[in-house]
Order: sequence, then structure tokens, then C-alpha cells
Amino acid sequence: MRTSAEWLRLLKQADIPSAPLNSVDDIIDDPHLAECGFFRMTEHPTEGSLRMMTTPLAWSDAPPHELRPAPRLGEHSVEILREAGYGEAEITAMIACRVTTVPMA
Repeated sequence: MRTSAEWLRLLKQADIPSAPLNSVDDIIDDPHLAECGFFRMTEHPTEGSLRMMTTPLAWSDAPPHELRPAPRLGEHSVEILREAGYGEAEITAMIACRVTTVPMA
């Protein structure tokens, strides 16, 4: 059985385009991604410190905005329901019946 490194060497010698299939650990530990700052730490309101990927693109005149953590379950439910035209009583009833939820404090 050959290792990935052996296969990559043989494929390169045969002029066959190839690349390794990386695991999550391979990517997190990748020296190039660490050097270019691809992963950044951010504070999530309920989950603590999280490692997040940055955008892989960069423009000198329009740098990407800061990353935000993923929303908590139900974080935008009320806002979206209001935008969809539901009234406060309907939204309260949906939360009470567990049709939707709001984040725990």
C-alpha cells in the first residue's frame, strides 16, 4: 500500500495533475494557511472562542468586513417573522407552541 506522498510523487512524475485530499486536521495545521492568516479566532456569545475561516479573497480597495459568528438557534426568528408580516401576538404564539424559538439568555 502506498502513502499519499508516494502517489503524489508518482502522479507528478507522470505529469498527471493531482493534489492531496486533506482532513480537517491537515487543513487546520497547514503552514501556508497559518502564515496567510486564513483562520482567525473570534468570540461567540454562547460558545466562547471559535476558530473561523476568513474569506479567501482580498482586495486592496475594499477589504472584507469582520467575520461574525454563526447565529444562535432562533437568533433572527422574530426579526424574520416580523419582516414576513406576522404580528407580535402571532409571533408570541409561535414561540409558545415551539413552532420557532428565540435564543436562551
